[in-house]
Amino acid sequence: MSLYNKYRPNTFGEVVSHDVNMTAIKDQLISNRFSHSYIMAGQRGTGKTTTSKLFSRYIVCESPEQGEPCNECDSCKAAKSGAHPDVIEIDGASNNSVADVRNLLDEIKYPPIRASRKIYIIDEVHMLSVSAFNALLTTLEEPPAYVIFIFATTELHKIPATIRSRCQIFTFSQIEADDIANRLRYVAQCENINLEESGARLIAQNSEGSMRDALSILEQLSHNQLVDEKVVVNALGLIDESHTLSLVEFMFEHDVKSTMEMYQGIIKLGKTTNQLIESMIHHLTSSILKGERVKDCSQMLKSLIGFKREVSKEKNIQLLFNLFIVEQCSEITHVDDAEIANTVSLLSKKVIEIEKFVKTSSAAGKRSDAVKESITQAEYPKKQEIQKANSEHQITEEVKSSKGNDVNTEAKNEYSGISKDASKQDYSPKIQSILSKLERFQKA
Repeated sequence: MSLYNKYRPNTFGEVVSHDVNMTAIKDQLISNRFSHSYIMAGQRGTGKTTTSKLFSRYIVCESPEQGEPCNECDSCKAAKSGAHPDVIEIDGASNNSVADVRNLLDEIKYPPIRASRKIYIIDEVHMLSVSAFNALLTTLEEPPAYVIFIFATTELHKIPATIRSRCQIFTFSQIEADDIANRLRYVAQCENINLEESGARLIAQNSEGSMRDALSILEQLSHNQLVDEKVVVNALGLIDESHTLSLVEFMFEHDVKSTMEMYQGIIKLGKTTNQLIESMIHHLTSSILKGERVKDCSQMLKSLIGFKREVSKEKNIQLLFNLFIVEQCSEITHVDDAEIANTVSLLSKKVIEIEKFVKTSSAAGKRSDAVKESITQAEYPKKQEIQKANSEHQITEEVKSSKGNDVNTEAKNEYSGISKDASKQDYSPKIQSILSKLERFQKA
């Protein structure tokens, strides 16, 4: 028997992470005031079918206790094994035609055999055809007093509104990773599986909120002498968290070479680009939730999700991801208007300082390099302060060693050429704004 079947909860109290739903259901059962139809909705492995089975087991139980089935009487044992005549489980995916539903409605006419009510559990009910739903609708409007329908579905939106409006709906959200990890440790202890804390946590994080998926992974790895983080990473084909962290940091630092090398290293380890993207999304999301570099992580996460959507049907995703890396590393970090104004002011002062040196000197020297350096610094206003083009001593020495020319005219021509070249570059709008302000300043 698989672990997820062996350790399926036998009471409502054992159902993990859905206390509100369990309390509401138990209150109805204890007061004997329950509806004739329910919908258990949520993703796979969150407890929908388990809750439906517990509900039906309580209804047929011969001696229920405080909203829980006794699990000891013949009726409970029969219901648990699927042999109780008044608990009928139907797979909606394989019995989805209107003929199947009509056969079901014919059976409903007959009263229960052993219990006071008949319970029909229809799993994956959203798979029923439109005609089948229409056939079911009449019975849901005026069902026999002894019939209870319980519908389980992973896609609530596919159930017609006319059906939903006649049912009580219980929504099962993803199970918290901590709750899954705790359950895994309990099962591992019962099964004598040597499961480390790090292994349990990693399995829980990669089960997508599904207890069934987590227990299936644990069962898959149970043959190992020790189930730790390394074993889980290798078995699930995951990417080492430290590799993802390094790649993201390199991208934040606009280090194209290091980012490319890290990416190629990950690919050489047998990982896929899609796995890397998922790992990056998980890392960025976790960082945002922790309040770490929220602005940077949010911008990259938005770009990454957009990239994932755009290339979902492309074949050469590795090449496209290389281009994505270059694009991300080439982006200018965001700066607000106050920072831009401060940058323009510093650049303006630098230009005045250089112009004064030129006017009082007898040669141009290497003034153009200094101006180029100042303009280049505008591309990264947030990384570092605007550096001085050259110290006064260095420029004076260079000027003394240069041959005489018409200093002022030549310098202005050089500066004008540099400004024109810079304006042709494909800079971001904010950098273009800085350059245009500098050009206006120079003309003045």
